[in-house]
Amino acid sequence: MKIVYTLSEELRHGRWRHPAKITIRMGVKRDGSITAIDARCMMNTGPYVPGLAVCRRAGHAITYLYSCPNVRYEGFVVYTNTPVAGSYRALGAPQGHFALESHVDLVAERLGIDPLEFRQRNQVGSEGQPGDPYKPSDRLVPPQPIEGGIPFSSIGLAQCLADGARAADWTARPAGPRRLEGRRYGRRTLRGLGMAASIYVTGQAPSSAIVRVGDGV
Repeated sequence: MKIVYTLSEELRHGRWRHPAKITIRMGVKRDGSITAIDARCMMNTGPYVPGLAVCRRAGHAITYLYSCPNVRYEGFVVYTNTPVAGSYRALGAPQGHFALESHVDLVAERLGIDPLEFRQRNQVGSEGQPGDPYKPSDRLVPPQPIEGGIPFSSIGLAQCLADGARAADWTARPAGPRRLEGRRYGRRTLRGLGMAASIYVTGQAPSSAIVRVGDGV
């Protein structure tokens, strides 16, 4: 069975991912250490749905991937006369990560540091971001915290970067993009090798278990 919307039905009932305009400023030392991240995100949410959670998750993507003692994030949703935006899978993360990782590549290039090495130097550890949490101890931590002092339950970023670089043969990559023969859509096609990191919260759903312990069990 297959369901196909008409154009009018798609505009009434369908959703699109929130378009976003994201501006990032980053303070770094000459050795590549990140000292500050200042980000501002404006999201087009369409005429009805606020999209506040999507905007918050974009901020989590930008501010929680790299260890940094000073972070500021401002997020805004804007109502427009366009189709309604909605929560796609990994809501907010693609917008935030695309902006952050594009910016990180530019910073690494300016500093003359290999993009892999820059990420490895600044990757967030299992202890989370520096600083102290500001939430009261008797309140639940939000699933996308934007504050310090909250450790990760699990993190495999270091291993992921190392394994990915090995699988892609990162150290043997060409110095720049390689030109392919022929044209596609009337334009020259270039091929290169790049990398990007990401972070996303999982395991938020509540769960329960019953354990019985006794002889003969």
